[in-house]
Amino acid sequence: NNESYVGGSGITIGSETTLYLKNSSVCNNSTTGNAVYGGGGIYDAGKLYMYNCTVSGNSHPTRGGGIHVYGFLNLTDCTNYLNIFLLSFSNLV
Repeated sequence: NNESYVGGSGITIGSETTLYLKNSSVCNNSTTGNAVYGGGGIYDAGKLYMYNCTVSGNSHPTRGGGIHVYGFLNLTDCTNYLNIFLLSFSNLV
């Protein structure tokens, strides 16, 4: 239940960072500004591994309400629902 003007209101992962989330929830976070950095719930510029997690009820006005991926993302057995602007990617190879 966080709110910020820039993205990653729940979690922000820097470019040199690796984060492992297991059995966790990122819920009800919002970004109010039209920020370059997306992700109402999660902004991922590094490496994010999620196992058995829920991303729900997050919002961002333009980029990835649930998760904005600028780095690497691995989801295993995760639930991603009721996010405004569900998922966005800025750096596809």
